[in-house]
Amino acid sequence: MPVIAIDGPSGSGKTTVAACLARQLGVPWLSSGALYRAATRLLLDRLGAGAPVAAVVAMVRSVRWEVSGAAVCAGRRELTAALHSAAVDRRVAQVSAIPGVRDAINQILRATVGTERWVVEGRDIGTEVFPDAVLKVFLDAAPEVRAARPAAPPRPRAAGGAGCRVAGRTRPARPAQTGGGIAPGARRPTD
Repeated sequence: MPVIAIDGPSGSGKTTVAACLARQLGVPWLSSGALYRAATRLLLDRLGAGAPVAAVVAMVRSVRWEVSGAAVCAGRRELTAALHSAAVDRRVAQVSAIPGVRDAINQILRATVGTERWVVEGRDIGTEVFPDAVLKVFLDAAPEVRAARPAAPPRPRAAGGAGCRVAGRTRPARPAQTGGGIAPGARRPTD
């Protein structure tokens, strides 16, 4: 699989490195974290914070997702500008810890990438999502650097366009099929 996988904890620079590398290589990139944030935004908008887990998983599986870089559309709705709100920040860790949501998003990532060359960044990207990636990078940063990054003002992300076509090459993913879960949180690759 011609994927370059960039993994690491929050605030380690995955998005910055993925965007730069993809630009240099002339290939598209995407962020799994943007999909988790988008799923969280939809949960809050459609179902509310107290929704049952089964409803959250069903919602994620039913949406037609488009992703490019850190830009995300759910159906025809552009979500990119709403991904870094305080409400999303408070709930995204809980939503991303739901095994059915992790499974669905991993399937969306695989369907989006297909057999093309991509740079993909996010937790568990090289261990669970794309274990056969041609290159796996694990980034880390000193705790004080990581702690300062989320406090920094958000950097501009890939812009959305009319009709919810996100910037760059995209391939819409089909709704994910059912399957097993993946443990939440990043883990260092062993290979």
